[in-house]
Amino acid sequence: MEKIGPTLTAEREARLKKWIGWVETIKHQVYDLHHHRAVWREMRQALLSASPDESTFLEHYARLYTERQLSAVRRLVDPDSRAVSLTRLLTELSEHPEIMTRRLHIELWKVPADPVDVRKCLTKRAHEVFDRYADGDGDNVDPEQVRKDLADWQRTCDKIKKIVNKRIAHFEAADDSSIPAATYADLDKAIDAVGDFIRKYTLLFTAGFIVQMEPTIPSDWKRPFRAPLFEPRYSSLDGPGTGRGPRSEE
Repeated sequence: MEKIGPTLTAEREARLKKWIGWVETIKHQVYDLHHHRAVWREMRQALLSASPDESTFLEHYARLYTERQLSAVRRLVDPDSRAVSLTRLLTELSEHPEIMTRRLHIELWKVPADPVDVRKCLTKRAHEVFDRYADGDGDNVDPEQVRKDLADWQRTCDKIKKIVNKRIAHFEAADDSSIPAATYADLDKAIDAVGDFIRKYTLLFTAGFIVQMEPTIPSDWKRPFRAPLFEPRYSSLDGPGTGRGPRSEE
């Protein structure tokens, strides 16, 4: 096994390596949440602008979007021992805070021996970053801070978890009054929260900074809808009459 840090026993080393793998898995799930939200927002606005009096397709698309996103958030809050989730990551870290030490975190920065100025600058920055996570002694992660993050995350997702459990993953024969109402604002809050948490713990476990959560889409994803939806001045994908291309501007 590749050594992550010279002071770890085999068991602790294995746990740390597992956590770093979980961070990468969770990070890509969070990227997906932000990606789908960005596309949804543009599609929703285009549909409302193109056909404000007809909501059939918008309601259909909204159902697909919300069920997908609610389920994705629910997976990230899953405490099941078989799951890779933010809840499990924070739970295990709070139970074993001694595994991620200041020394190990600083090693992740791969500070060069030379030049001296760069070494001093990066070392100082690494210590400042770890200070955000450190306990009173300053050598290990503070478990109380991790438990607070975990409680905040679970509280943010409480409504979503109940809705998915009772109406999406299963359909319980329960009175609707027992199922909390959730809004797009609740879903957005959960997506924003998990983005903040994965930024925070990606920095701790990899010394990597996430600049933005919303990925850039390299392809022209609006192309299938451009004529009828995003550029309604076109009568169709083929343009007016039998000729191809956009309507004449004359």
